[in-house]
Amino acid sequence: EYGDAPVKVYDEEFDTWRYVKGGRFPRDVIKRPFCATGLEDRIYVASLDLNVAIGKIKVGVNSNNEQVSVTWEVVEAPRAFREFSPSSCQMLYA
Repeated sequence: EYGDAPVKVYDEEFDTWRYVKGGRFPRDVIKRPFCATGLEDRIYVASLDLNVAIGKIKVGVNSNNEQVSVTWEVVEAPRAFREFSPSSCQMLYA
């Protein structure tokens, strides 16, 4: 979800969505997110002005429940790119 809502994760076992602990999506810098992709334990969101939010996912076990949390980092684009908008979001991994 986008806005003031925190990130959610789908729980296949119970066929439900549940909120992820940790910080909320950094919408003050990541305006109008266009594309999102994931790789391993990270979520990458590209937005207007080519700013990128990187969400690091951590999974742990608390009592009998699996706990998922996210920590956000924002990578701001150089000023020269401020007028650009992303058209796709792909991860190159080597």
